[in-house]
Amino acid sequence: MVGDEATALSEALVRHARRYKEGHCYLMLDPVLRNGLDALQAVMKAYGDGAGLDVCSIRVALPRDYARKRWPLLVRLPALSTYLGSELSRRAMQMAVDDWRVDSLREGSGHRVGAWLFSRHDLPRVAGRLGRWAVHRRQDGRRTLIRFWDPAVMDQLWAISTMAQRSSFLGPVSSWAWLDRWSALATQSSSKTTSPEPPSAYTSEQWARLDHIGPINRLWVKAHAEGIALTREHIVSVEHALQRADAAGINDPDDLLHYAWRAVSVASDFDSHPTIRALLAAREPDQAFSYVVSDLDKEDWRRIAEESASLSAT
Repeated sequence: MVGDEATALSEALVRHARRYKEGHCYLMLDPVLRNGLDALQAVMKAYGDGAGLDVCSIRVALPRDYARKRWPLLVRLPALSTYLGSELSRRAMQMAVDDWRVDSLREGSGHRVGAWLFSRHDLPRVAGRLGRWAVHRRQDGRRTLIRFWDPAVMDQLWAISTMAQRSSFLGPVSSWAWLDRWSALATQSSSKTTSPEPPSAYTSEQWARLDHIGPINRLWVKAHAEGIALTREHIVSVEHALQRADAAGINDPDDLLHYAWRAVSVASDFDSHPTIRALLAAREPDQAFSYVVSDLDKEDWRRIAEESASLSAT
């Protein structure tokens, strides 16, 4: 069943697609945990289309081994103006909506649907270009895979990237649409039909922010499970808090999650409170942040929250 929310989002996507009617619409899927392609193939069969869907793997060239079964897929959809194309897109949108639900996130089920891509170029060219873009080299020589096919990565990746990096990322893609974490249809478009191969252009500061995507996504699940609906402003303030954590030498993923949680549940600038500042100043280089604040109880955190709010008000 396709619900009202997915239907409305699909209709918005069809309206967006009208701007790119001369090109192709490609659906990006992540088959690692659950393969949404099977459900789409079933739709094709139900509507009597024996040809099936045209599918191409995005061959991400990761350092060491990256199993073929973990490669994302790119699926060419019939034009969204047709009944079959619209129905396939509706089914995919329902998957995207379902996969953002808190219960699904807590189960670690992943996101089956990454994005809808609009391009004048053929399927192998788009898939090949994206595969080559996926791996970047850091300043210290390490190669890192950027999982752009995950919508929980895409919003942060776009915010972190410069205009030139965004253009290089889109390459032969005219428009990139995905369901973001706030259940909104996000779209990004390029004025160019192609772009040169991207350099390893992310700065050290950008890599630090890219490394924060994991803690932010873990925080998203934790906060919503605790009944806290994170806004865009929350995400911005959490990113600032994580940058301060980096500056303090706190970089363990669990510590970063703890730091981000306090920025949401106590105060965005909780670490400027005298109690926290004193604890951080006395922290040994190898001490975990969770250990440093382990003696603080609920009453302490409540007091820090109230005093931080009072200071902010003044």
